[in-house]
Amino acid sequence: MFRVAFLSLFLTFSLYGGSLNEKYELLAGSVKSVNNVIEASEDVLIYSKEYSFRADRALYDKKSGDLELFGHVDILLNGKVLTYIDHTIFNLKSKSFKGENLFAYDTDSQMWFNTKSTQSQMSEYILGNTTLSSCQRQDPDWKITFTKGIYHKDKEYISLYNPTFYAGNVPLLYLPWFGFTTNKNRESGLLKPIIGFENSENFFFVQPYYIANEENWDLELDPQIRLNRGIGLYSTFRFVDTEHSKGEVNFGLFREKNEYYEKNNLENRTHFGLEVRYENESLLSQALKNSAYHDGLLVDVTYLNDIDYINLDHKKDWANSKLVTSRVNYVFYGDDDYLGVYGKYFIDTEKKSNADTLQTLPSIQYHRFSQGIKIPNFLYSLDYKFKNNYREEGLNARQHELSIPLIFHKSIFGDFLNVKASENFYYSRVNYSEGNSTTQNADYFSNYHKLSLSSDLTKKYASYIHNLQLDISAIIPSFEHKNGYFADFLPFNLETKSLSLKLNQYYFNLDGFNFFTHRLRQIIYDDDSLYQYGDLENQMIYKFSPDFIVSNTLFYSHEYDRIKKLQTGVAYKNAKYNLGFNHTYEYKRDEKDTNFVTSRINAKIDKNYDIFASLDYDLVDDFTKEWTIGWQMKKRCWDYRFRYKESVTPSLTSAGTESIIKRGVLLFVRFSPFGGMAYNYNQESSLDLDNLEGIQ
Repeated sequence: MFRVAFLSLFLTFSLYGGSLNEKYELLAGSVKSVNNVIEASEDVLIYSKEYSFRADRALYDKKSGDLELFGHVDILLNGKVLTYIDHTIFNLKSKSFKGENLFAYDTDSQMWFNTKSTQSQMSEYILGNTTLSSCQRQDPDWKITFTKGIYHKDKEYISLYNPTFYAGNVPLLYLPWFGFTTNKNRESGLLKPIIGFENSENFFFVQPYYIANEENWDLELDPQIRLNRGIGLYSTFRFVDTEHSKGEVNFGLFREKNEYYEKNNLENRTHFGLEVRYENESLLSQALKNSAYHDGLLVDVTYLNDIDYINLDHKKDWANSKLVTSRVNYVFYGDDDYLGVYGKYFIDTEKKSNADTLQTLPSIQYHRFSQGIKIPNFLYSLDYKFKNNYREEGLNARQHELSIPLIFHKSIFGDFLNVKASENFYYSRVNYSEGNSTTQNADYFSNYHKLSLSSDLTKKYASYIHNLQLDISAIIPSFEHKNGYFADFLPFNLETKSLSLKLNQYYFNLDGFNFFTHRLRQIIYDDDSLYQYGDLENQMIYKFSPDFIVSNTLFYSHEYDRIKKLQTGVAYKNAKYNLGFNHTYEYKRDEKDTNFVTSRINAKIDKNYDIFASLDYDLVDDFTKEWTIGWQMKKRCWDYRFRYKESVTPSLTSAGTESIIKRGVLLFVRFSPFGGMAYNYNQESSLDLDNLEGIQ
């Protein structure tokens, strides 16, 4: 008859200079004790809070603390690493061990290793003649072998001697020594270099260095060299100052070689800039405990001496806008009130001086959300805005705007019809400075009525549900008074007599799936200064299934008797394919029309391999703006991605505007869990817009 014995062993030992009581419990089919040796056999299980041992047979020497395990040994260490071994000796006092023919698997990293011999001493674990991988054990796609490995527990560092990397059974890389940290915390050191090539600049090289001495900040230094152009240094300082705030400071400096500076007729030989970004989601309200109010601060400020500061930063795309905008926003709000203070500063990089560039420093807004009054069905709200339009040279203007609507709303005929009427009061005052004798301060006051009738109807049919929303809104100006000078850069709430018609339709199947959406809007004006009909807006979205969607948005201009804007999209996605096609057309009366198509495809060849491609084609100028093609492979233990991309980008430089052809090859390989390595080759050249041959 099978006999089960239970034995509790209370052992006292020294660990890191201190003492503690460790309780081990033993379960076995047979247990006997001779002198100081306990022998257990038949399904031996020994466990504590930290370790679990399973073996066919075990010997424990109470005097030395050695636990010797034989035959099909399993060890569970801290619930993470499961090992299988023929024979091992584990000292329960010192927690040291040694053994042969060990196989171990780490559930967190999904890594396994097979070693001929292993031992631990002090704070080091030593492995001999080892193979490791995260692929399948039989014929792994990749593996690393080494003659000796040491894990320095205190330093959280692994040293490998004579490591060889194999793809299958083919050796690809040998090193006499290789070391890496197992510490998941950030550490200072070199990051992956960036290598590229550009026709006029020749070879360029960036070697980032990362500094992380504290948990709440880090600094990245990116020195760079462009062989035919010059040298520079960019840096990024990131910090977290509270649980609800963080910031980033970027600084860059690049010095041109004299030959490049003169040949390209650049505005500046030295390009520099400073960027500050800070977000705080609770600047003051955190201190106002149990308050119904919240606040937030956003700082996004950029200063630069020319646009090449952006173009020479390897982390950024080429600049395609001449304006660089800085902003500072602060908001304070509750359930009933909203207060915002904003500031905007613009740098026009095509100007030598921005003294005449109009800035908004600052603007203030106070808004009172809709509130009820003592009269039933009546609401009111209030909105006040102040804008200080400032520049060093030229006309300045300080504008005040006040808007107060008084609203009546009621549902009638059993909620069949919703009625909404409002009386709206608007006032604006403008004070000018730095103007001439004819620039008089401006006052504008208006009152207009707004009436809206709407209905929201739903009906269920045999195979679908139809929801219909109708809205008719009329605006009727009542009174207007204005005097003074109205600068063209100032906005005013100039309402005109009009009628707005809206129709929304939603179709659902009986399971609640919205398979068709239709929206229609038309404005009719009663104003001699405007065309009678505004643009007709029509949108339709049809879903054949959750995977297959077709959409169309159309703007028709009655004034020009033609389509003003047309957007059509088709998207299909399932387990094997991800396809998309979009066409955009826009009529511009005094400029060149916009007309282009974009498409993308991602197809899964099998469970591991995908191919992908994309295209962006300009139908007006008849050239390819961008196209991409590539493939990727994904397995649990490794994956790779190859991509070729070519694009034409309008860019600004300190020498003027030009279009750049960018050609790039990206190869990325990742070995789990070690991470990956990427090769990114880019070539850039200027584009002659008068001769587009070669990129059709």
